[in-house]
Amino acid sequence: MSTNKNVAVCKEERELSYYKFFARGLAPIPQEKLDIANGAPLGPEAGIPFAEKDRFLIENGDDAHAGYGENSDGTAFAANHTFVPGGTVEMMDWWIPWCGVGSDLRFKIWDPEDHFFTRSHDIARLTDDRIPMNERLWGTTNTVLEDIGGGQLLASDIHFMSPAQFGYDTSLVGTDKCQSIVCGGGGPCVLSHKFYACDGGLMVDSYFWVGYGCDAAYTIRKTDQSRLPAPAVQIAKLLYSHSIREMTNMAAVLPEVYAEQRGNL
Repeated sequence: MSTNKNVAVCKEERELSYYKFFARGLAPIPQEKLDIANGAPLGPEAGIPFAEKDRFLIENGDDAHAGYGENSDGTAFAANHTFVPGGTVEMMDWWIPWCGVGSDLRFKIWDPEDHFFTRSHDIARLTDDRIPMNERLWGTTNTVLEDIGGGQLLASDIHFMSPAQFGYDTSLVGTDKCQSIVCGGGGPCVLSHKFYACDGGLMVDSYFWVGYGCDAAYTIRKTDQSRLPAPAVQIAKLLYSHSIREMTNMAAVLPEVYAEQRGNL
C-alpha cells in the first residue's frame, strides 16, 4: 500500500495520549530498501531453507542477505534488517504484547498507513506480571488485519510459540546475535523477529518463510502451493515491501512509546 494516507481512526482513538505517534504518519523508508523491494528476486542460494532455520540465529544483518526470493523447493523467503536507534531488547520484548492489548490505535501506530487491527486472544497471559515479558507471547494467538500491498489484505491468526516449539536450537537464543526472539505464524507464512544490542541501539532481523503455515494447534507444516493466493515469491515480495514499512516506522517511534507506555500494558 502506498496511498500516503493513514488508516481511519475514531474519536476515542484521537483522544488517547499516544495518538500523536500515529499522527506523525509513516516514517520515510530508506531508498536502498525501496530499491530492493522494486528489484528482482534473489536466487535460492541467498535464502535460508526452513530445515536450516538455525542459521538465522547465528547470522546478523552484516552477513545475511536482505530482500526476497524463491527457494529451490518452490517456497520463498523475505528477510529484513532494521536498526532501532536507542532501542533495547526490553523494548522489543514488550512491543508486540502491548500492540495486542487495548485500543486498535496501538497496532495502527506501528504502521499508520497499512495496519487496521490486531487483538490477542490471550490477554490474561500477556498482562500476567508473573511471566517474563519475553515469554508472554508463547502459546498465544493474535488476529490481525493489515494491508500488505498489491491489493492484498491479510486477515490471519498469528500463533506465537517458544523458540523450542518453533524448532530452533535453544542454545542459540540468548547469544550476542540473538538476545531474544519472537516466532510463530499462520497463513501464508511462518516468521521470526530476533533482536540484539548493537552500537547505538538495537538490531531487529526479520525472516519470513512463505509456503509454510502454522495451525491453531501450533503445528508448522509445508503448505500446498496451489492453495496460496499468489505464487510464493510474489507473496514474499509483498511481505518484504510491507516489512520495510512497518519496521522502519516502529524503529522511529518505539523508544518514545516505550518511555511513555511501558507501565500501561
